[in-house]
Amino acid sequence: MAKKQKTTERLNLDDKIIATSVFLFESLKMDKTLSWDLKIRVQTRLSQSFREYTVKLSLNEEPFRMRISDLEKSRQQVESENQLFEGQRKTQLKNIDTEIKEIEKELEEAKENTEEIEFAGVINKLEYKDSDTILNMWIPKDIANKFNDVSNVLKNYKIELIRE
Repeated sequence: MAKKQKTTERLNLDDKIIATSVFLFESLKMDKTLSWDLKIRVQTRLSQSFREYTVKLSLNEEPFRMRISDLEKSRQQVESENQLFEGQRKTQLKNIDTEIKEIEKELEEAKENTEEIEFAGVINKLEYKDSDTILNMWIPKDIANKFNDVSNVLKNYKIELIRE
């Protein structure tokens, strides 16, 4: 008779942030119980899920960081080119540095103009579609009103699902 093996797999809850991702807002409606139901498509597959999360919506800085990273690669390329005259090289490096400063300024302005939204969300339905996770969650009434205020800039947000 085979001996039953004991398997103990524990979730690492030391990492409070379960997922950080861009998302697609699908719907916000009041359900039969007069609770606000938010449906969003998180563009990542959750490896673990819980019933309750602290949800934080904030500016997605990644597009800014990618542009800066591309410009830094361009700077390295210009610095390593031997065929440019010294004056051309200096001009190109100066232009790249100016662009980087402009992007950093845009990022700071975007941070100032993007309101962070944080709330306790209770998952009432979770499904996986392709490589995304679709979450339906109950949210507080005051948060439902905030979605109306920021609806025109939701595409600039990222979501963090935090487990406390």
